[in-house]
Amino acid sequence: MSSLDQSDNVLVQSFWFSEVFYVPATSLLKVSVGLFLFRFPMNKIQLWVIRGLIAGSCLFGVVFLFLLVLQCRPISFWWDLNPDHHGTCINPTAVIVCAYSISGLNSVADVCFAISPMIMVWGSAMPMRARIPVCVLIGFASM
Repeated sequence: MSSLDQSDNVLVQSFWFSEVFYVPATSLLKVSVGLFLFRFPMNKIQLWVIRGLIAGSCLFGVVFLFLLVLQCRPISFWWDLNPDHHGTCINPTAVIVCAYSISGLNSVADVCFAISPMIMVWGSAMPMRARIPVCVLIGFASM
């Protein structure tokens, strides 16, 4: 194997590791933001939405993590470019469908977690002249 092939293997292996660590990082981020929002008073619907998003992030995160780690046997077959190396991988469509699902859930969670503080401020006893700029600032902060 030439040094070019070895450097290509390292790049592909780095991509695999970054993909594997990205999934739990984003899932834990959604859980931490959801738990942070529990500290503030909300109505029961908001609480259940946040609980559902936390549970969905945990569930999809764990499933997708196992899917990513176990998609090829042996695991090194995913990044090994040596044609003499033998192994099998699952259908890439399953990984793509799961990736789109977790991306959709993350997008919904981001929007819900961004809107929740605005709903709390809007329902507060602040004067209207103060509520609007605070909601705008929260909206910019969520971006």
